[in-house]
Amino acid sequence: MQLRLYSNVKNDDSGSKINLSWYASMSDSNTTFQVYRASSPSTPVNLATHVASLGSTTASYTDSLPVGASETYYYSLQAVDKLTGQVLATSPEVKVTIGSGGRSAIQLQGAVISYGSGHAVQLVWNEVNPDSNVVYQVYRSESPDFTADASTLLASELYTSSYTDAATTPGKVYYYRVGGVDLTTGQNLSLSARLQASIPQ
Repeated sequence: MQLRLYSNVKNDDSGSKINLSWYASMSDSNTTFQVYRASSPSTPVNLATHVASLGSTTASYTDSLPVGASETYYYSLQAVDKLTGQVLATSPEVKVTIGSGGRSAIQLQGAVISYGSGHAVQLVWNEVNPDSNVVYQVYRSESPDFTADASTLLASELYTSSYTDAATTPGKVYYYRVGGVDLTTGQNLSLSARLQASIPQ
């Protein structure tokens, strides 16, 4: 049996999600897939590194790692005959590097404040890389699972670490994230965690 393992990393508010998928050239209803995760390469598979046992009809698994998890992990997959316990195949090891995306450099805070006859959301965040020239962007959506892109961009070219969103509707719930670009290096900063703001009726 051929067994190939693939991976990609998605970062969100709670940490990082390692999405694993695989191809098995042949398997039947007696095949189980065993997922292993180690923090160093070529670690023998054992109970300490075992993270999941999946049935023959499954070809993907998501491993959720908290914020502050280690930078690099090594995943491997075994196909096992559940009747005999025989290892049918072992995938080549996959190296997954979380990088700085696993934790947020921008710490976003906010509050709903009275503003004229209504309310506004006042956002403040820490100044990242004070010695560098950083420009920030604010993203807003009414969906908690939104993507920070052009469709949700509320404000860009911000050189201060605060923003007041006065374009709110009573009774709505808004979700915010803040991103930034270090103009000195051209590097994108990690997005902030999501902030929820409920506007009173």
